[in-house]
Amino acid sequence: MKENIFEKTISNSQIFLTLEKKDQKKKKNNHQLLKYTIKKVVFYFIAFFIMITMFFLFSRFYVQTLVSHEGIYFDNFLRKIFEAWGLEKPLWQAYCEFIVRVFTLNFGPTIDLNYIL
Repeated sequence: MKENIFEKTISNSQIFLTLEKKDQKKKKNNHQLLKYTIKKVVFYFIAFFIMITMFFLFSRFYVQTLVSHEGIYFDNFLRKIFEAWGLEKPLWQAYCEFIVRVFTLNFGPTIDLNYIL
């Protein structure tokens, strides 16, 4: 049987439309993947930032509680702790320095009494 030109044109255009629909689906899937990835990156960045902030606050209050404990009367000891942990600085300034130290992987001194003494 002979196919006429009109049928071939329709058949070719259907193939083209089918391929075009597949391309649109691929683009849509790529867009969804990018959107999902961006959401996850933003979520993990916010979670990391909250974790760093909580660690800063907990560690700062722990050291302040340790320093203000009534059983410790050594002025030199207290002064060294204040210097090592930056407790004499305002909270916002200490927090900014802490963030810089975290991103440069300089975590500062530990809470070891032998280190401070």
